[in-house]
Amino acid sequence: MIKEKIILNHTALEKITSFTNELLALNTIIETIKNKGQLPTIIFLDLNMPAMSGWAFLDAISVITEAQEIAVYLFTALKDIEDIKRQQPIFR
Repeated sequence: MIKEKIILNHTALEKITSFTNELLALNTIIETIKNKGQLPTIIFLDLNMPAMSGWAFLDAISVITEAQEIAVYLFTALKDIEDIKRQQPIFR
């Protein structure tokens, strides 16, 4: 909730939808595409999630053609050097 308030106060975003379940977030993106709805323009993605890693989530949406225009910003409290190296910008 605090992150949402900070983001809304410092950006031109009109709406934020938060998910505590990454599978629900992924399914929501898929359903939005099926229903020809408005996809998010930005996703703030934590790498440390309970059901699937942030990397697995990123891999899952990267194969969805319609979702490839979504800007994804990663954040994490993980200190694994491999995660830090992997966070380098991804260009498609």
